[in-house]
Amino acid sequence: MICPYCHQEMIIGYIQSEKDLSWTPEEQPANLFVNRFKTYQVPLDKRHFFKMAIVKVYRCQKCQIEMIIEKDLKL
Repeated sequence: MICPYCHQEMIIGYIQSEKDLSWTPEEQPANLFVNRFKTYQVPLDKRHFFKMAIVKVYRCQKCQIEMIIEKDLKL
C-alpha cells in the first residue's frame, strides 16, 4: 500500500491484543465488556480461545501513521 501523504511504500504489520478490538467514536464511552460490541462500534477482530485478536495494519515510517483497511478484517 502507498502512503496517501508521502507516496512511499507502507510496511505491513499487526496490532494484537488479548481482548476484542474495536473502533469507537471519540464521543462514545469505551466498552469494558469483552464480546459485546455496541452498535456505534466497528468491530476489528474478536479474540478466540487460545488466539489473540490480530488486525493487519499498514504503517508509514516516514509519516508515522498507521492505516487499517476494513475490507481486510476477518470477522
